Amino acid sequence: KMDHLVNRQWQRLAEIQATAFHVATAQETMAWWERAGREHLRVWLEDGDVAGGLIEIPMGMYAGGRRVPLHGVAGVA
Repeated sequence: KMDHLVNRQWQRLAEIQATAFHVATAQETMAWWERAGREHLRVWLEDGDVAGGLIEIPMGMYAGGRRVPLHGVAGVA
């Protein structure tokens, strides 16, 4: 769960993703997270510092008449 991240870590992830995707500001990245749902964010920490992150997108498909849960990935940085 991401609730344990402190503000500076959220800010750092926003900066990393803004740089990776040529977004003008970290605030625009944070707005993207709100649309995607912060509960779907995943963060890579190294020694307590944010090294990167991604958004996990819950989805599914039907195979053999049954729903099979899948996860998409977006915003990998």
